[in-house]
Amino acid sequence: MNKPTKVVLVSYPDSFRFDEGKSLVESSGISTIDSYQIVKIFTQKYLNHSEYGLGAGKAEEIKEFVKGSKVAKIIVDEHLTSKQIHNLEKLTGAQVIDRERLILDIFYSRATTTEAKLQIQLAEIKYQMPRVRENAKLTSGSTERAGKGGMGEYSVDVKFRDLKRQMSFIKKSYRMQNESVIFIMNKD
Repeated sequence: MNKPTKVVLVSYPDSFRFDEGKSLVESSGISTIDSYQIVKIFTQKYLNHSEYGLGAGKAEEIKEFVKGSKVAKIIVDEHLTSKQIHNLEKLTGAQVIDRERLILDIFYSRATTTEAKLQIQLAEIKYQMPRVRENAKLTSGSTERAGKGGMGEYSVDVKFRDLKRQMSFIKKSYRMQNESVIFIMNKD
C-alpha cells in the first residue's frame, strides 16, 4: 500500500463544516490511489477572498507551515477559481485542491457503471471549461499556432473547442446508453 500523502486542510471554523471537510478528505483515501493524511487544519472565517481564496495573512501562515513540514498538497474546503488556485500554489509551492476537485476525484474513483462514468466525465469537463480561458491568462506567453496568411489560432481556443467536442460526444454516448437500457426494459 502507498504511503499517505501529507496534506493541509483549510476549512471554516464552525464545527459542522469543519467535521464535514475533515471527513471528506479522510473518505477520499478509502478507494483512491492517493490516500491523504491531514497534518494540520487551518480555519478561516471567510474562504472567498479575492487573491488566494483565503486571507493574505492566513496564506502566509500556511506558506510557512508548508515550508517546514514538507506537505505535498493543500485542500481548501470551498470552491476556488483557477486564479486563486494558481496564486496559492505559487505562494506555497504545494499543489492546491479545492472542494469540487476533491469531490470529483472521489466520485471518479468509485464510479462502477458506464452511466456513472459518463456523468463524471461530463462533470469533469464542466469543471475544466471555465478554467481553460482563465489559465491561459495566467500562463505567460500564449502560444499561437501558425496558420495560412499569418493568421493563427491560440492553443486555448483549440483546448476549449476540444472540451466542447468531448462534451457533445459524452452526451451522445449517455443518450445511447439510456436508450439501450429503455429498449431492454421494454423488451421484457
